Amino acid sequence: MKNLSTLINELNTKFWTRVNDSVSLPLESLCCFRIILGFYLLLIQLKTYSWIRYIPDLLYSPPKMSIARFFHSFPDYWLFLAIDMGILIAVLCIIFGIKARLASLLFGVLNIVGCSFNYSFGKIDHDILLYVLLICMSLSNWGTLLAFYPDKKLKGADRSLLLLSVLICFGMFTAGLPKARTWINLDMSSSGFLSWYFRGLSESGRSDLLMPYVLDFPPLLIKSFDFIAVLFELSAFFMLMAGRKFWKLWLLGVVTFHLLNCLLLNIPFVVNFLVYLAFIDFSGLYQRINNYIRQPYVKIILSSVVFLLVLIRLFFILTGNKNNNLLIDTEWDLNFAVLLWVVSIILFIKNIFQNPLSRMETTHTVNATSGRG
Repeated sequence: MKNLSTLINELNTKFWTRVNDSVSLPLESLCCFRIILGFYLLLIQLKTYSWIRYIPDLLYSPPKMSIARFFHSFPDYWLFLAIDMGILIAVLCIIFGIKARLASLLFGVLNIVGCSFNYSFGKIDHDILLYVLLICMSLSNWGTLLAFYPDKKLKGADRSLLLLSVLICFGMFTAGLPKARTWINLDMSSSGFLSWYFRGLSESGRSDLLMPYVLDFPPLLIKSFDFIAVLFELSAFFMLMAGRKFWKLWLLGVVTFHLLNCLLLNIPFVVNFLVYLAFIDFSGLYQRINNYIRQPYVKIILSSVVFLLVLIRLFFILTGNKNNNLLIDTEWDLNFAVLLWVVSIILFIKNIFQNPLSRMETTHTVNATSGRG
């Protein structure tokens, strides 16, 4: 029994050490990413829930696995208002580094609670990875630098990116496995890719960008999309364990995959943009940001911009406005998604050819991942 326990511990240590080697980044990078993510959330991706008060209880039908199952109808408006205000405060704390670790956890948990009611009248979005990202970051040291009220450094390793990468791979595997059962065949009269295409065409009326030209593609090319999608999704764990270069190449592949989905199927999926961005090394920006925020005029401009954005967000919350995006009109969502995925591709290509980590402190250590930190 002791030998079995020792073997399991050794395998566990090797697994997390290998993941650490693939995803570890300098602490400075995570702290820069925290600020980028905070501003992106405030401008682009800040979900609100106070508008749910306008939904009649007649439509209340929560999913079986949901916090909302504990309620018989939509709760009082004040609960949704408290959730929206808590989320807004959490984003501000993330941007300014005010107990960012706790703010990350608060943001993730409040959104999961809010989404359980948002999903109670039929439509389920695929934004869970964003909240998983923030909850993972509550295990990180990303609030220790570039912060007005810094967190105390966690002892041992920062496990945030390790956990996030494994969860991404697990999500990809669970998405790819069902497709493998039905998409992988040599029947040229069937196509999983086209099933998504026609569903989007009939149910959502999608027909923008390159979508009108899809049916002109050669049948062999269309069939190959089924194999490529399945192999790509099922390869995530293999690429993670293969090493840093392979993991970066897979991330480059995943953002390219989303760009093609956007162009050919009009599925923007921009919510995952931030999740993949967490693995970009932003440590080169650290000194620049650190120098800028020390300037008094920068602090005044930054505070004024954030104050204005908060006022707009408060107006949306109090008036029940469902608009999450302060910059992009709904009609431009697809074009904006294309821009984001192109930017992601450029960033990952640049990141792949960067020099390996050498000088700066990394967010993970081998000892800590093995439980000895």
